[in-house]
Amino acid sequence: DASTSRETSPDEKVAHPCKICMDDLATVVLLPCGHGGLCEGCAKDLVLRTTKCYMCRKRIEMLGLVREAGSDELLHPIAPSHLHHSQSRARDADAAPDHAVDSLTGTEESGDIEDGLRQLETAQVDSPPPPPAS
Repeated sequence: DASTSRETSPDEKVAHPCKICMDDLATVVLLPCGHGGLCEGCAKDLVLRTTKCYMCRKRIEMLGLVREAGSDELLHPIAPSHLHHSQSRARDADAAPDHAVDSLTGTEESGDIEDGLRQLETAQVDSPPPPPAS
C-alpha cells in the first residue's frame, strides 16, 4: 500500500490523535516539561482539574500550541483560558439556550475524558519527553 510505505520528511507535520479523546488532533504540549499528545479541549479539561502534568507530575505553568511546520513559530505559548474544545463548542451551538451543555459535567464525553485522564495518569512512562525543536 503506497500510503503506508510513504516516508515522512523531517519538515512535514505528522498529525496524531489526542491521547485522551482520540477524536481531535494532538496540538498541545504542557510547559515547561514538554509532554503533550493532547487536543486543546482535553488540555483545557486537564488544567481545570489539576495543575500537574499527567505524565511526570511537574507543575503546568503554561501550554504550548503546536503550529504546522513551515509557519513562523512552531510552538505558540497560550493560556489555558484561550483553549477550546471543538466538540463541546458544536454541542453548545446546537443546544437550546436554557439547556447549555457543560463539558465538565453530565455528558458522555466528559466520562470519556475522565477515563482517558485516569489511564494516562496510571500509565508507566518509558522514556523522557523529546527535546524541544530548535
